[in-house]
Amino acid sequence: MSSLSRMRSLMAASRGESGQATVETAVLVSALLVGAGSIMFFLPDMLAAFTIYIQGFYLVLGYPIG
Repeated sequence: MSSLSRMRSLMAASRGESGQATVETAVLVSALLVGAGSIMFFLPDMLAAFTIYIQGFYLVLGYPIG
């Protein structure tokens, strides 16, 4: 096998891997964007629920018992 044909086969293999890397990067970036969007959508509700949870502790600790 000549070095030229060997180089061509290596270049052909690397083209497929480059495309795979591009697709993987696009999938990761889109997943991060969707995740960030969903966090921004649900964050106010989660913080409101956490605030109510903490206020329950203060309510119970403020009872005039003891």
